[in-house]
Amino acid sequence: MRARKRKTQDEAARSSEARWKTEWLPAFQKHLTHERRLSDYTTRNYSTAISRFFEHLTASGEWDGALGSIRLRDARDFVIEEQ
Repeated sequence: MRARKRKTQDEAARSSEARWKTEWLPAFQKHLTHERRLSDYTTRNYSTAISRFFEHLTASGEWDGALGSIRLRDARDFVIEEQ
């Protein structure tokens, strides 16, 4: 039973990783470029930062892939590790 639960979590992590890379990141980049009218360099830097954050969430194995499930503690842990 435990192995099955772990497998389901791994599948969810892979699915959420694919989703943020294929859906959320391009939409974020488009927002930065077209609506906020930020420079290419700023867009690149913001995109890199958010990608690293989502990679951190995925690697933790605790994130279920939903944006609403990201906790303040997740963001704080990420910032601490990035320092």
